[in-house]
Amino acid sequence: MSDLSVKQPVLDVFSNRGKWRELLSRFEEALKLNIWLVDAMGHVLIPPWQERGKRRFGAGFLEGTFGVSLSLEKTGFLDSFKQKGSHREAVNPFDFRLLTVPLQLPGIKTPVHIVIGPMILGAPWPDEKYTDLNNRLNLAAENFLEEVRAIPCLSEPAAIAVLNLLCEVVKDILELDLKNKNSGAYNPLKKISCPARSLMPPKSFMPRSERMSF
Repeated sequence: MSDLSVKQPVLDVFSNRGKWRELLSRFEEALKLNIWLVDAMGHVLIPPWQERGKRRFGAGFLEGTFGVSLSLEKTGFLDSFKQKGSHREAVNPFDFRLLTVPLQLPGIKTPVHIVIGPMILGAPWPDEKYTDLNNRLNLAAENFLEEVRAIPCLSEPAAIAVLNLLCEVVKDILELDLKNKNSGAYNPLKKISCPARSLMPPKSFMPRSERMSF
């Protein structure tokens, strides 16, 4: 199967990428967690939030320590992921995790993958351990510990629950959107009201820097 034959049908489904980015951003703000979509060839369809080159919730570690590309033009994003039960997982040297599950779209043979992270599963390391490893790997970055502290800490069951919930939300919106596309009916992506945006996320989903203030 050619790259284009996989890529184009999925791009058609996600043609309104700005509205999809807006929708995912609202969930990201509530969960304090990066969320994005990747096709079966490893093209990033909807990348993590970025404004003026700045990312959040540890997304700055993606290209540097996970070895992934966030470009729509490049493939192979999923190459570093290993199967683990019902999901696939990638781990970087700092033990930060990315989790993904496939989502089968109606009318398209190849799945889209929902990806969340980076995150810390369980308890974080002491700051000194992160700093020492960062120095040994020569990956020094500006505000390194600040970036580390912005990464959310979750239990593995909580992370999988979030992933599965997002999968169902995206699937439901896509099915309704595709159903209404040719009928002229209301498009759910035209204007999305997300009450979760105004809610305080559960304590277990918050970055250490914010949870410590409670």
